[in-house]
Amino acid sequence: MALRNWLPSDLETQPATWLDASDPDGVDAVSGKAAGLIDKSGNDNSALQATVGSRPAVLADAINGLTALDFDGVDDYLAMSTPIISLVHTVFVVAAPTAEAAIGALVGQYSAGTSGRHYMGTNQADTGLTSSGRFNVFNNTATSGNGSSGLLDDTAFVGGDAAIFSTINLNTGEGFRFIKDGTVVDTATVTVVQQTNTGIGAERAAGPSVLGTFDGLFGELVVVQAALSDSDRKKVEGYLAHKWGIAGSLPPGHDYKDSPPQIEAEEVPTLGTITGTVKIDGVAAQRQLIGISYAPQEFDGEDEPRRIVVGETTSAEDGTYTLETPGFIDEVIVLALDNYGEIWRPNRAYEVGDRIRPTRGNETGYGYDITIAGDSGSTEPEWWVPAGGSDTGSIGAATAQAKPLWWSVAHAPILPTPSEAPEVLWTPANTTTELWLDFSDRDNYTAVAEAYSLVNDKSGNDRDASQGTAANRPTRVTEGQNGLDFARFDGSNDILQLVAFAQASGQHLFIFADTTSLQSGYRASVDRSSGSASNLGALFGASPQNYKPCFYWNGNQRAVQTSAVQRKAGIRWHFTVGSPSMALTQVDADTAVSETFTAAALTNWATIGGPGALPAVDIYEVVMLPGTATTDDINRVWGYGMHKWGLDALLPSDFVYKDAPPIVE
Repeated sequence: MALRNWLPSDLETQPATWLDASDPDGVDAVSGKAAGLIDKSGNDNSALQATVGSRPAVLADAINGLTALDFDGVDDYLAMSTPIISLVHTVFVVAAPTAEAAIGALVGQYSAGTSGRHYMGTNQADTGLTSSGRFNVFNNTATSGNGSSGLLDDTAFVGGDAAIFSTINLNTGEGFRFIKDGTVVDTATVTVVQQTNTGIGAERAAGPSVLGTFDGLFGELVVVQAALSDSDRKKVEGYLAHKWGIAGSLPPGHDYKDSPPQIEAEEVPTLGTITGTVKIDGVAAQRQLIGISYAPQEFDGEDEPRRIVVGETTSAEDGTYTLETPGFIDEVIVLALDNYGEIWRPNRAYEVGDRIRPTRGNETGYGYDITIAGDSGSTEPEWWVPAGGSDTGSIGAATAQAKPLWWSVAHAPILPTPSEAPEVLWTPANTTTELWLDFSDRDNYTAVAEAYSLVNDKSGNDRDASQGTAANRPTRVTEGQNGLDFARFDGSNDILQLVAFAQASGQHLFIFADTTSLQSGYRASVDRSSGSASNLGALFGASPQNYKPCFYWNGNQRAVQTSAVQRKAGIRWHFTVGSPSMALTQVDADTAVSETFTAAALTNWATIGGPGALPAVDIYEVVMLPGTATTDDINRVWGYGMHKWGLDALLPSDFVYKDAPPIVE
């Protein structure tokens, strides 16, 4: 199974706050300044700054080619109205101090007065720490004092060096840990005081003054309201380290020293997109393109990783292309291919679009595209090149155009642009079906003289519908209802024979059709193989029930709909056999009509449009679900069929798929 890079959103305990300065959608930038960082966790814990003069600069290509925020160490900060650091927590910050200096608070309690606070950084005004570049985790209940832990050497903070600073606290005993770049620097007994609000880039405000301000670059913050396990902590460290170019600082033996953490791509549906232009010797070219994973991918049950194809496309005539890589957003090799064509052979019939090449390898450096069909002849032609003359010539009776051939060209590594995966419409293929006949699917039917001779069963049960007699085949109407093909039964002799299968108790039969031309009397839509009245037929009733959907069973019409249907409609028949038995009919997903009675033994489904009184009807599609189908799947079939065939206006106003068809979730 294909893998993708792991993200903090893949944690079992989701981040409470996630601020990412590298995400264009995560920064509210105004005139090159950050008015806010938008919380990516979904918890609305955004960090904002209304005062223009106190906004940090948005600096492109700041850390490992990524955008970061540049705090000036004077008055730049972002404020949050809620405390994001709980008593039990794990906090990760990617930052780069500008120089060996008091770096201030990366993440701090932001409030005036003497309320308790907990922050990462230094605050010389309060702590009296005079050694430049020292980093600590500070906690106290007064405006000044100590209680700090995790002091680092000055040498660890040479100007410009980015690092991952993190803390984990269990709020018990030795449960506090301060960590830099994946290495535990210090442990302590610290009883953390709950914050009342939080600042990014400042520790607190005392009247009009802002204290403990940070001087340097800020990249990313991830806060989890839980003490992460070592395994999950290392995943976050691996994600941040490889993203921000800090992997070299991870300790030897770290789980993600050499590569970032990964996860099965299916767990988070994403769409990667690569755009570009194919040029050969500076000239735009139309070529087949294949996207291949740059890094070998690991798969369950396989010892060795391997590269995989993640997408395919063809560039346009002007060379432009869009290559989609569904579920894959890691680095990709884009390979442009050239079709060398078929080697010339004597007495071959060439069609327009065929590409031919000389028998003596790539002799001319050209391929020859057939523009006028014809026989290749008995003698290999004198191959031509367009230089100084026409690019067209003869290959036997055929005419061809010379096109230059090129060796394959590959470019890597290219990182796709991730986006939300497009919605995939739900179809009956997404559930279990007993029968599925789609008269619009040209890949699954055979039409002879514009009449259906075979309709393949798309359920996978091989219950195909066919007709060997030409005169008895329903007519194919092309690009008819909602622009789709459908079958027109003449009501005289048109009928399709199914590969017979059992009428099992509980099956749900859907037919999307136009019964405008339906004749009076009972007319079967899907029925048994003979005219025995003791068998079940899904049909339209006889007098006085003309045109009303119902069951015909033991000579009686059961579960008759209240209104006649001589129009375009979706119809569901459902039945169970037991003590008692039940029959149900439903039109356009509206109120169903049901009836209980004593049923005879079931036989087989065997025909479409018969066998006795044949209906004059246009049938669009037939779908049968098993008796075990859920209510959700029944509703999905309604939504699928009614929208597909342009009948959605007929659905009840409160139907779950009234406004849009179902999608794959």
